[in-house]
Amino acid sequence: MKLWQKEMLLISLPLIFSLVLAYLLFQADRESDRELHVRSITSTISRIETLNMEAVAAITAFTRTKTPDALRKFQQIDVELTAEFKNAKDLISNDPNELHALEHIQLLENRLFRIADDTALSSKEEGTILQLIGMREQLEGLISETHKEIDQLVADVKSQSNISSSEETQSSRTQKRFVLYALLIVNTLLTIGVAAFNARSTAARLQVMIDNTLRVASGKQLNPRLQGKDELAELDRVFHSMAAALEESDQKRIAVEKMKREFMAMVSHDLKTPLSSLLGTLGLLSAEAFGPLDEKGKSMVDKSQKQAKRLMNLANDLMLLEKLESDSFSIQLGIVSIADVISESVEAVRAAASERHIAIETPQSSEQLTADRERLIQVIANLLSNAIKFSPVGSTISISIIPNEDWLEIRVSDEGRGVPPSKQELIFEKFIQVETSDQSEKGGTGLGLPICKMIVESHRGSIGVKSVEGAGSSFWFRIPRSIDSPSC
Repeated sequence: MKLWQKEMLLISLPLIFSLVLAYLLFQADRESDRELHVRSITSTISRIETLNMEAVAAITAFTRTKTPDALRKFQQIDVELTAEFKNAKDLISNDPNELHALEHIQLLENRLFRIADDTALSSKEEGTILQLIGMREQLEGLISETHKEIDQLVADVKSQSNISSSEETQSSRTQKRFVLYALLIVNTLLTIGVAAFNARSTAARLQVMIDNTLRVASGKQLNPRLQGKDELAELDRVFHSMAAALEESDQKRIAVEKMKREFMAMVSHDLKTPLSSLLGTLGLLSAEAFGPLDEKGKSMVDKSQKQAKRLMNLANDLMLLEKLESDSFSIQLGIVSIADVISESVEAVRAAASERHIAIETPQSSEQLTADRERLIQVIANLLSNAIKFSPVGSTISISIIPNEDWLEIRVSDEGRGVPPSKQELIFEKFIQVETSDQSEKGGTGLGLPICKMIVESHRGSIGVKSVEGAGSSFWFRIPRSIDSPSC
């Protein structure tokens, strides 16, 4: 079952039992109200019958004793009977048959009281004995008929309302009370049972999934897949698929890392060592240590030196990039003078700038900040080297410092060809250059700017370029003044 189906079951079972209990309670209340209503009707009719008997007794006493008290009592009973009949009509107004029977009883009562009034009047006027006897016989006949009608009405009310005897009613109430209590107990136990089962089942399945997450983290084998078609089973199946994909990805990553280490070892030992020897030999040839060279030989040696240096720079950049990307890399922070850093960076590229007759303008500054001195020199020297490569002969490169309360910005601006807007974000990615011809013409590796970016970001800084194509570029980077300063 789905989780929502289990929850619906947990809700619906108690709800069904609650509806049954509510129905039984409604029936019990309805029967109680009906019984109370019948009791009120029978009580009122009994009161009418009692008053009827009292009226006959009062008129009989008057005919014998002719006392005014007996006559007043008779008249008072007449008033009370009128009120009781009104109450009875209000109680049985919903049943036309019972109302008709009550109205018939009231007619008999009216006739009885007219005869009683005549009897009382005859007694006052000293009527003949035969008249009195005749009136009393009529009274007795009406009384008898009235009692029959009253008994029949009471029987009809009880039968139509299905009111049993008091013993039967008490027994029925006991049985219904027992059923209500039993249903209440069953409802409670069932609700607790279903809730406990769902909670235990869900908790056990969740525990398996939690254990699986720990197993993934520790590289252990996962538990068997959960059975069923509910949401937890679906989630567990997705989790197993994800774990399998992660395992496959880890294997690929390990293979790539192994290839990377092997490649870097090859670059470090199998490439740099012969390149160093080659550069040394070419240097000796260029210095004519083995004899004089003609112009063609000198040209070939010079080209070979440039290519070898380019390969050596590529190897150095690859090894530096690998070091920057490794977890073991860390910067050595200290208080550095920006003026000294710029000065050493300019000295590092002085020969390349002089070869192209490019002037480098440096600012005067007493600014200091917390940074890795050697890495900062490397960033500025790299930006200057790029500016020299792509600036016209005889142009000027300027270095400027923009201070801020929390950080320091350094800009290297040139008068070169600029960077197209589409490449201004890409040039900080590995092996990306502005034009495909730059590698052969300028000797670049496409790793200088990515290395600068990694060094700057390791200082919690940021780097970027502002350029207008054909009008020069301004490369900038910002470094926080201290470790506690906000990131740039």
